[in-house]
Amino acid sequence: MYWLIATAVAAPVVSQEVITDGPVRKRLSDSTADIVLFYGGEQHGDTGPCGCEERPKGGLDRTNAYVTKAEQAAGDVPALLVNAGDWTDGQAIDFANAPMFEALNAGGWDVLNVGWRDIDWVTDRAFPEPVVSANLRAPGIARFRVVQGVAVTGVTGAGPLDRAAGKLNDPLQSLREVLPQMAAQADVIVVLGYDLGPVATEVSRLDGVDVFVEANEYGNTYDPVVVGDTVWVKSRFETRRLGELRLMVQGGVVTSALDRHIDLDKAVR
Repeated sequence: MYWLIATAVAAPVVSQEVITDGPVRKRLSDSTADIVLFYGGEQHGDTGPCGCEERPKGGLDRTNAYVTKAEQAAGDVPALLVNAGDWTDGQAIDFANAPMFEALNAGGWDVLNVGWRDIDWVTDRAFPEPVVSANLRAPGIARFRVVQGVAVTGVTGAGPLDRAAGKLNDPLQSLREVLPQMAAQADVIVVLGYDLGPVATEVSRLDGVDVFVEANEYGNTYDPVVVGDTVWVKSRFETRRLGELRLMVQGGVVTSALDRHIDLDKAVR
């Protein structure tokens, strides 16, 4: 007689660091990682820092500067730069979004989730390869991407005015359809989510999601949480603080995560 014994997999252990000052070399991490995930979003079509009167932060140049230095320090460790959505100004006009288009390409973003504000501009054009969406079906938009062994997809809500009605499928059902395809191509699965509201909690509970990066105009820095086996982190509004999630992976399973938030102020040149 044989007995089938189920082995419980421990939930990932998470911790956080917030870095608010010092030169770039002092903001870099020397902690061990198997995968580094840099994350941000919600630029609203503005390539520069936020318009804050005190310590303006953010901007694509500063994001690129920090990520470049951090990737150099990481050496051969796989590193991805992902955007949770809302990178256009929400209108289908070129003079506002064309500079963002060029800057995102130059900044080396690996995956761009399509938020509901981005839909009008994106669906009228053949956008480059990094764009993904599980619940927006349109030519030229991949359902997911595999970058350095990590599979990444994204979903968006329909917005407060439901301006994306008729263009979007249900985010949860869309993820249930695509997650098995992602699992067949990669061990680590990342979901990017924009303006999901209460649905965000349901996304974090889906089987097979290792990391969930959520953006929803969060003005504070929130602790990472673990829901089942999913590490759930929240992106800072306008990427005033860049997220840097350092993952330890064993046997294709995320065992621990260090969620770092780095101020993108004028010291990041």
